[in-house]
Amino acid sequence: MLVLEAKLVGKNWQYEQLDEAIRTGQFIRNKCLVYWIESPRDEQVNRNRLKGSVNSTKYS
Repeated sequence: MLVLEAKLVGKNWQYEQLDEAIRTGQFIRNKCLVYWIESPRDEQVNRNRLKGSVNSTKYS
């Protein structure tokens, strides 16, 4: 899980925009999880295979 922390000093409208951005990110994350969980087993992403293909990729 990715966790970002920051101490901010801002105005109320800046805090409101930050809260909206956080809510949007959480909404997208939750929709992705629900889509992945509810998809048929054969359509789910095999994370171990994906991890192996990423590790075997050579960067120049």
